[in-house]
Amino acid sequence: MHTNPYRSPESDVSQSSDAGYDSGLEQAASGQKMLIFAFIALVLGQILLAFSPSESIQLVVAIAVFVTHFLFPIGMYRLSSGLGAPMVVRIVLMILMLVPLLNLLVMLVASAKVNRVLREAGVEVGLLGAKT
Repeated sequence: MHTNPYRSPESDVSQSSDAGYDSGLEQAASGQKMLIFAFIALVLGQILLAFSPSESIQLVVAIAVFVTHFLFPIGMYRLSSGLGAPMVVRIVLMILMLVPLLNLLVMLVASAKVNRVLREAGVEVGLLGAKT
């Protein structure tokens, strides 16, 4: 027992509690979920904008939709870095997520790749991403 109260704790962190599920896959799965939920929020926001009766509700929803657009590049960065993509590819994918309609195609292709990688690792994948 050491008497120094300022000594950092010592623990063996080399063994993971999740067998076969490393941090890269976890990051890719969380990026995929972020993309999926941002897309759902964007669609719901656009529907609310089209059918909201008051201008104050439209303003709040428009701000929320604007903020949601920033979740796409962040989610794509997490997804691509979890898959181990080079930094140049990550940046290109983040830029592509800002282009309308092209972002949907890129998101579908990247999501399919993450689904395949997660299934190969033994992770159960559902409609809204990995089931963790």
